[in-house]
Amino acid sequence: NLPRGLASFLAMPFVGFLVGKVDPRKLLGAGLLFSAVAMYRLSHLSLNVGFWNFSGPLMLQGAALGLVFVPLTTVTNDPIPKEQMGNATSIFNLMRNIGASIGISMVETLQFRNQQTHINALAKNINPANLQARQMIDGLRGAFMANGADAATATKRAYAAVWGMVQRQAAMLSYNDVFLFLAMMFLAMFPFILLMRRPKAGAGAVMAH
Repeated sequence: NLPRGLASFLAMPFVGFLVGKVDPRKLLGAGLLFSAVAMYRLSHLSLNVGFWNFSGPLMLQGAALGLVFVPLTTVTNDPIPKEQMGNATSIFNLMRNIGASIGISMVETLQFRNQQTHINALAKNINPANLQARQMIDGLRGAFMANGADAATATKRAYAAVWGMVQRQAAMLSYNDVFLFLAMMFLAMFPFILLMRRPKAGAGAVMAH
């Protein structure tokens, strides 16, 4: 989370400066686009990824957060009278928290279900008729027996090792599915920007707490 947090920290003041000079709807659109690109890049990961494979997309996502939340808060609160700004900000934050909770629950459910689907699909290939699977199991069994395990124990350990591989691959594939889904969701939000009114000239950033 360090790359994302650092990029978001640096982007927030810069975006706050731009809000008074650039149409916040354009900044919001850029934020959605950057978020979609970041999620799309994260949807192509494998079990062999390292820190630098994550850092680029996470930094892009962090910058996108600033481009989304600062303009969104400004556009949302712009037509609100000053005497009602406190209540409006509270409602805005409440709805944002509720939306975040619903989104997290949906993502977790999607990830779990997709993982089970991938496990079932991958496990179908672990059978005696599959030459590669049989060779892998035989190789693992031989390695365990070479380390002193008896034939029965080595066989159990070999199947357990293969099962662990299946679970890890299924988990990675399910996360890729979730990231791709999030990328499409960000793109699907673009039409809603057209429904927003442009803030009054000279309107600055309104920060939600």
